[in-house]
Amino acid sequence: MRHRPLLFFFFFVSLVCIIQYLRGSLDLPPCPFEDRETVILEGTIHNLELTQGGVRLILNRLGTVPGETEDPPVLFQKSTAILVYPDEQAKLQIGNRIRVQGTARPFEEASNPGQFDQKAYQASRGLSFQIQEARTEVLEESVSFLKQGLFVIRRALYTAAKGLGDQETAGVVAAMVLGERSLMAQETKNLYKSGGISHILAISGLHISMIGMALYRLLRRAFGGFWLPAAVGVLLMSVYGKFTGAGASTQRAVIMFVFYLGAQVSGREYDRPTALAAAGAWILLRSPIQLFQCGFQLSMLSVAGLLFFEEEQQRKRRRGRNQKKTMGKRIWETFGPGLFIQAFTLPATLYWFSEIPVYGSFLNLLVLPLMPAVLLSGAGGMLLACVWPGGGSFLFAPAYYILHLYEGLCRLCQELPFFKLVCGAPSPATLGIYYGALALFFVCRFGWKKGKEILEKGGLLTGAAAAALALGAMFYPAFTNGGSPGETALCFLFGKNAPLRVTFLDVGQGDCAVIRAPSGFTCMIDGGSSSKTQVGTYRILPFLKNRGIGRLDLLILTHMDADHINGAEEILADQKNGIPVGRLLMSETSLAGERGSRLAKTALKNGTKVSAVCRGQVLKARDLALTCLWPYPGGFSEDENQNSLVFRLEYGDFSALFTGDLEGEAEAAFLDTGISGGAVQILKAGHHGSKGATSDAFLDAVRPFLAVLSYGEGNRYGHPSPVTLLRLKNHGVSWIGTGERGAVTAKTDGTKMWIFPYLAEAGKPPS
Repeated sequence: MRHRPLLFFFFFVSLVCIIQYLRGSLDLPPCPFEDRETVILEGTIHNLELTQGGVRLILNRLGTVPGETEDPPVLFQKSTAILVYPDEQAKLQIGNRIRVQGTARPFEEASNPGQFDQKAYQASRGLSFQIQEARTEVLEESVSFLKQGLFVIRRALYTAAKGLGDQETAGVVAAMVLGERSLMAQETKNLYKSGGISHILAISGLHISMIGMALYRLLRRAFGGFWLPAAVGVLLMSVYGKFTGAGASTQRAVIMFVFYLGAQVSGREYDRPTALAAAGAWILLRSPIQLFQCGFQLSMLSVAGLLFFEEEQQRKRRRGRNQKKTMGKRIWETFGPGLFIQAFTLPATLYWFSEIPVYGSFLNLLVLPLMPAVLLSGAGGMLLACVWPGGGSFLFAPAYYILHLYEGLCRLCQELPFFKLVCGAPSPATLGIYYGALALFFVCRFGWKKGKEILEKGGLLTGAAAAALALGAMFYPAFTNGGSPGETALCFLFGKNAPLRVTFLDVGQGDCAVIRAPSGFTCMIDGGSSSKTQVGTYRILPFLKNRGIGRLDLLILTHMDADHINGAEEILADQKNGIPVGRLLMSETSLAGERGSRLAKTALKNGTKVSAVCRGQVLKARDLALTCLWPYPGGFSEDENQNSLVFRLEYGDFSALFTGDLEGEAEAAFLDTGISGGAVQILKAGHHGSKGATSDAFLDAVRPFLAVLSYGEGNRYGHPSPVTLLRLKNHGVSWIGTGERGAVTAKTDGTKMWIFPYLAEAGKPPS
């Protein structure tokens, strides 16, 4: 095996990127303005991006407008770029110098485990902050003709796609051909993801190889020779990559295609590992932060897995091992590539998505052979529809029916047992061990002449054992409903109790708490928000899956206010794409009301049992107990908040009190019952910390060590109230809020307790 220096160069560049990341030198400058501050800026339109409602702008070459404010001008770095959402869709062109006036907003940072980090994603695109509701004024009408021309074509095709087929198929084709997903419904995205075929929606090597190779062969037949077809092929595929957004996977595919054409022209052998390494190094040298993004990781790893399989097959052929085509060898050649790709991408897939579709490899065997027909029919239909809508619809028909076949196959997989495994995100140690073993194999096979000697001396056995250990750790949570293999091992070795975890999620202005017992029993108390849309889909479910929680044994809804139930309603309604819920508990008054009745029907329809609960009932799961302390049967009043369910959690010597929105008269009546249970370690403060809840008498009765306040930062209700915070201080109670610190996790072995805020700040304890 000849030496491949570019492999070592790629690993060196990756190491430098990791060091830069740990030092914080890859971070973009923070937004120089206050959140929701009105700003006036000048900038040049670097790019236009399509949305369902029109376009949004990317501005660079920024500057403040002299004399517009009394504040000193902000000095932007030359590379600073921002995202702008104009309130009117004016005729703007790429290259225009414009003035914008709007509301500055930083990108949202993930405040819960598993939540999509918009700030990190936009930073990978080089964007520092955004301006919303912007009014625009053109200052200079200079135009970047190439970029603007590509955008005009893209917009025309995008508009044509809207008139083809139905919304679902048109959105899928727009994603496949244009790299534009704004037409796709979330349900369709979830369906493709659950089937394990969402990768076909990304512009990647599959698309570039199909289009590029077809184009190159066509040009060779037309003109002969190598130089002209190769030059035209490189030019057109580079333009196509730019046309579709130039994502990391697209850049990787285009660079490898260029290497292939270079080998064709020079008459040399095309070495794909070298091409892959060159592509990865080029992308990282231009944007080091890409190393930590999902698209780059999965694109590089999938190709690496495929190359490893092909290299092993070639080694066997050279040794004469594949002379006969037995049935076993045919099966291996069919399924082997997919297995190797899965082996390389599995940990990264779990890190980003926390689950794996069990039947994904088999489904891809059916889906991928039909992809050329989908691309040809879809792209041809969009092009023809620009001038002849009827002809475009006719040409689009094959793509329409094939995509409905894809949808049917995905839905069929959802009906099969164990169609997905929720494993959670692997720990950094697990990832390091697994990919360290793969790196050893990869370097020895592709780049190191002495690799064979090292493998023969035990490197292969050691690497295989390490990889197997890491695989076991990755799959362990799937069979223990979120158990930690490391903690289980330590508890077994030292004879200690496994910890119980209670996590208060940051759902904005709302409530949600998740309890996971060492036995695997899981319970969620409330789940809703009045300030975040689709909080169940984008905050609660990602957290559950990130922690390896593949089912909820119990869902308790304290009362029927939207900021406590709308996310839970999403989870109950879509348990196939989400996670199953075993049992739903509500108060008698909630169950009898309109909202509660609707929720109960949704739950029953999806296989969830529904029960009413009232004061005095105790739910036990081994050494964990949940006792309902309020309300009386029949309720206390007609006010939803006054009828909030109150639960006391006990695990060993640890206890926590969950009070929903209990306040005022109901809180006083609750104390009169005399069943508060005494002191608790954690109090989930009532009604988001409002002044009408958590009275002095209440604090005297429950004597909490720590109060957790669940609210949205900057909410319009003024939660938490300064009056409540003063009460907590006067009673010596520490408090911590989800609005500033993100998700708050309490871990306890039944004796000791540890608190972990997700947005922890160095040296800043709970207030």
